[in-house]
Amino acid sequence: MTGLTALSPDSVTQRSMRKMASGFVRRLALHSGVSAHLARRQGRPRILMFHAVGGDGEQTVYPYQHAYSTEVFEAEIRYLLRHFTIVPLDRIVERIEGNSADDGNNELALTFDDGLRNTARTAYPILRQLGVSATFFICPALLDSGEWQWTYECPARLARLSHDSRAELLRRVGMPASTTSADAVMRWMSGLEDSRRRSVMSQVRDATKAFEASSVERFNFDLMTWDDVDLLDRSLVTIGSHTMTHPILSRTDPGVMRREIIDSKLMLEGRLARQVNYFCYPDGAYSSEVVDLVRQTYRAAVTTQPDFVLPGQDRWLLPRIGAGEEDVHDLAWRLHRPSS
Repeated sequence: MTGLTALSPDSVTQRSMRKMASGFVRRLALHSGVSAHLARRQGRPRILMFHAVGGDGEQTVYPYQHAYSTEVFEAEIRYLLRHFTIVPLDRIVERIEGNSADDGNNELALTFDDGLRNTARTAYPILRQLGVSATFFICPALLDSGEWQWTYECPARLARLSHDSRAELLRRVGMPASTTSADAVMRWMSGLEDSRRRSVMSQVRDATKAFEASSVERFNFDLMTWDDVDLLDRSLVTIGSHTMTHPILSRTDPGVMRREIIDSKLMLEGRLARQVNYFCYPDGAYSSEVVDLVRQTYRAAVTTQPDFVLPGQDRWLLPRIGAGEEDVHDLAWRLHRPSS
């Protein structure tokens, strides 16, 4: 056991039945056209948020990563093309700047976080084939080093440890909770100051020196190379900054925060010889100080807050609707109920 609370058979059955009923309603709404109708009635532009694409049914046990096949991804993109107008993020931002968000009620923009290689190798060919634009948010220092983001590396390494070894490691690093589940560890580490989080991550690496990534893990978590980025069609793909190394910005000291926000833009622009106007807050975390610096540095920025883009929207706190990880009927439903 990992310290997770056990559920009674009755509660498991009830949850399963609710999920089945919800799935039935969503499928019915998709195939009847109700989901598309309700979404268009909202009269608001949208920004969608994707992460990993591919794996074709390979289920992982890590936070932020779930099976999301290329087949489902392509079906979702084709659904969006039938019922909406997919536009560059530029178009959404221009409407906000011109106070004309009401005019873009059938428009949506696609964004992909983390600069994962599967985005370039799996999602991008589909986007290119269908002529669909998107924004890719990447961390240039991680592309240079080839290191995984800590949010992927830490759970992968912890999964190699026995329950007792993991519990002992977490006790040593000062995690107060009794559970050793990956979700609990990631929540705790996300709340640490950046310097302490880096120290904990170092101790996790020391405890798992024999770690070797599996082929599934490498597919899920390896980052793009600069060559991958260079091959992206500039007429379709906009490159945005996701900081240098993906820290939790609200937990970093001012000097580190400035380097992560400003230097990532300079590094990307210098390496790619193209403007980088957009920013993505790692894990959706920010503070007033972080947002103020982003305002001074970028044209606009996106969050993980699920909502429509509203008239008068603060363009440095743009909401996004989570996409991927599920099926077409779930995405179609979420386009009119973003927080569902």
